Amino acid sequence: MNKKHLMKISFISILITILMINSSLHSSAATRDWYVGSSVKYAYILTTTERSTTIIDGLEGYEYGSAEMEIRFDIISIDSANQEYVANMSSGEGNMGEYEGYANAEALSNLLADNLIQINYRWDEIGNRLLLTNFDIYFYMLFFFIEPDWEIFNTNMGRLLNRTQIVDTVVNDPTTYEITFGDFLDSIISYNIMGVSDTVDSQFTLSNSSTKWTFNFDLSNVIYRSVYDYDTSSYFPYSKYTASYTLDFTEGGTLTLLEYNTIAEVTTDDAILEEEFGMIIQEGGFDAVSTPFNFSYSLLSLMILPILIYLSKKKKRPKSGVIKNA
Repeated sequence: MNKKHLMKISFISILITILMINSSLHSSAATRDWYVGSSVKYAYILTTTERSTTIIDGLEGYEYGSAEMEIRFDIISIDSANQEYVANMSSGEGNMGEYEGYANAEALSNLLADNLIQINYRWDEIGNRLLLTNFDIYFYMLFFFIEPDWEIFNTNMGRLLNRTQIVDTVVNDPTTYEITFGDFLDSIISYNIMGVSDTVDSQFTLSNSSTKWTFNFDLSNVIYRSVYDYDTSSYFPYSKYTASYTLDFTEGGTLTLLEYNTIAEVTTDDAILEEEFGMIIQEGGFDAVSTPFNFSYSLLSLMILPILIYLSKKKKRPKSGVIKNA
């Protein structure tokens, strides 16, 4: 997990790409609280740790990485017709230049609905079973200001929580397995999405005025780590695997908090692996952050700051076949 997240961070820091999407203009249901002259400061804190203990001789290893800095956005222009803005961005490293942001509620919520949660399964040939092998919440899809059209935003976010939505398809001839979001939820230890922890007989519903979205998942002993040995894959269950995500805005469309955390532990044939990853983007800077962090381990923050939305297109999947329980 540690290496996977570090690869993502390196990737998005190199690709600092501006997302431009053409979309129709919609009226806002709330009054925007960001405008020309607005100045907003954020704390950016990232930590990642990995511990390992070999099975045979008990040798231990430990890796720790951290990055902390404050950034500030000073909005210098707003294009209401195209729902875009330009802000001057500064950090503890100095002025970083102009930041061009996109604020269309429909387009941005569509991105979240289609890409925020990624779930993947594989067929275990040796065990003759279907296994959950990957779960990702794409925390690096972020934006700082949005047109506060919350009805449209929540309508699109509702698609993300559709129990009948197919999240992955696995083919094991002659059978095609189509796994829905509901199948996934019913298979894991527990979940809490927007305060709801049981949806077996019902769908999620979101308030049209919601400006905060929370997700908590416990996949312990359900998700597996795959280890390759030549042409053979072995699968080991994570004895502990939790993931949480919070996205919070003001009613007027200013980001107040994005927080993502994962904790995992797995025992393979070779070692016991413990992994933790956390990221916080908090309005108000370091003074507003309640989670402790340590400046002594700071890295070069400018090299890993994820500041723009990264679009990961969802793979097309076939619609045919049957669903069977593993």
